[in-house]
Amino acid sequence: MLAMGPSTNTVSMEWDKIWAENVDIIDPVSKRFNAIWEDTKVLLHITNLTEVPVGITVKYMQKNEALGKRVRLYNNTLFVEHSDLKGLNIGEKFTLWEIGNVYIDSFETEGEKIKAVTVTMHPEDRELKNTRKVCWVPADPSLHTVVNFIEYDQLITKPTIEEEDNLDDFLNHRSKIVTKFIAEKEIATLKENEFIQIERR
Repeated sequence: MLAMGPSTNTVSMEWDKIWAENVDIIDPVSKRFNAIWEDTKVLLHITNLTEVPVGITVKYMQKNEALGKRVRLYNNTLFVEHSDLKGLNIGEKFTLWEIGNVYIDSFETEGEKIKAVTVTMHPEDRELKNTRKVCWVPADPSLHTVVNFIEYDQLITKPTIEEEDNLDDFLNHRSKIVTKFIAEKEIATLKENEFIQIERR
């Protein structure tokens, strides 16, 4: 409202302007985490790892080292997004974000839907250029947490309400959307009102 200045006119505004303002302020100080949509998760099994968790040290944000570092734990089972695997074939490689390159051994499918994928890690393969980057969260319940994402859509479905329009015809009755995600365990330790960014989402 301050950016627009005072006005006695009734105006309609989209969320985009507020979102853009928020990005400028919030993005530089938001820690990065990963989360996978419950409805589209695919179980990934790494053949040359065990159930014993291992840790990797990563930055909270690549462009802001002042936010610090953390340790991500994982073992031989992960969840990845179904859409990230589309178009990949047995024998091809992709990069598990912050872990390294893996090669696809097999798929478990149900119709056109991928239910699970088996891969083998190749730590000696450090060529990361031109590989598909895939975000992940641990499948082990002790290493992840379930969260509800709340998203807000437009309140009105028409950009401009004309005088002859009936406002009730253009109200969005599903402007609040709640979606279940599987997220990194550390998200459960965050403080109320702390800003974060979900990389995959």
